[in-house]
Amino acid sequence: MEEPRRPSFITGRRWLFSLHFLLTLAGLLAVLGMVNYLAARHFVRLDWSAGSQTRLSPITERVLAGLTNDVRVIIYYDREAEPFLYQAVAGLLREYRLRSPRIRVETVDFVSDPPRAEMVKATYKLTGATEKNLVIFDCNGNWRFVEKKLLSDLDVSGLISGQTKEVRRTHFRGEMEFTSAILSVSNPRSLKAYFLRGHGEHQPDDDNAVAGYSEFAGVLRENNVKFDVLSLAGASDIPADCNLLIIAGPTSPLAADELEKIERYLRQGGRAFILFHYGALPRAVGLERVLAKWGVQVGNNVVRESRANSVAGQDVVVRRFGVHAITKPFYKSMLQ
Repeated sequence: MEEPRRPSFITGRRWLFSLHFLLTLAGLLAVLGMVNYLAARHFVRLDWSAGSQTRLSPITERVLAGLTNDVRVIIYYDREAEPFLYQAVAGLLREYRLRSPRIRVETVDFVSDPPRAEMVKATYKLTGATEKNLVIFDCNGNWRFVEKKLLSDLDVSGLISGQTKEVRRTHFRGEMEFTSAILSVSNPRSLKAYFLRGHGEHQPDDDNAVAGYSEFAGVLRENNVKFDVLSLAGASDIPADCNLLIIAGPTSPLAADELEKIERYLRQGGRAFILFHYGALPRAVGLERVLAKWGVQVGNNVVRESRANSVAGQDVVVRRFGVHAITKPFYKSMLQ
């Protein structure tokens, strides 16, 4: 007589297997939940591209890390008009937002979304027809606009040579402008620098290609630093709002009372940017004695380059440059 087949799983074993499977699945889901929980609060973003255009500078990183108030950023753009520039702006601001929870970014397309555009125009008093395609930075009622024309340099070489009738945009300047705008609106009290005058110093309004400091003054403006000129002759003293005293290459000596005012300013925690004019040395201008008390020795020293890329062994002339947006204007030229 043939024996009946026994089932491969008895009922108890089947329930035990099902329970084990459910417990394993529950454990796996618990681990995934914990990983997601930790990842949402402790994450690290890695930049894998060496030449990434969205890698932020250390200055921007410090500015974003130091924010204590929310900054509202409005990309007020027609996305279809200049899609490449819009993508560059949106991509860079995305990096700002990822670096700091204080950055709140929104986009208002004034062509496809007229109601929101009208609200923005009313809030920020945009009345002119040309006030379009700009980025608005707002912090506690302090706002600043970054217009499209400030976001890139213009290459007019093709237009001048007659090869093309177009002006090409180069060298995206978004990070410099955006970081400056964030500093401006988040710190209502602007920094102030003073250029000393009266001793042959370089002045901020001089646009001479060799001796003028107008380009340096432009860098101060871009970094939200206001500036003025200052004379210490007579009863004048260094103003209380001076965050930086700039003494740019005096060619004649400073008076004893002027040196005393500068020394007192430094002892009180003031900051100074002091440059010496090579043509004036070894003639002393008095600042050497002030700096010596701070451990800074000023000497009539010259660094000479003896190789072929110099003139008379004194002036260094650079003929080869690396491939970079900064050095592009110097291509096939010499820089003394």
